Amino acid sequence: MKILHHITETEYKYIFENANDLMVFVDTKGTITNINKKSMKILGIPPKKLIGKKFYSLGIVQSDLKEMK
Repeated sequence: MKILHHITETEYKYIFENANDLMVFVDTKGTITNINKKSMKILGIPPKKLIGKKFYSLGIVQSDLKEMK
């Protein structure tokens, strides 16, 4: 039997903010709409400064993505 669990908004926010990885939400135009607090540790930039910027401005290139896999 498969049990489905729908997470609440509170649970979602907790997971997003406490993830050990950088999590970024980007809209269809490549603009960062949300980013978790790991951005400060990984990128050295506070989340508030990244929201509204283009994802490509983070400087992540194709070779970086291959290394992340």
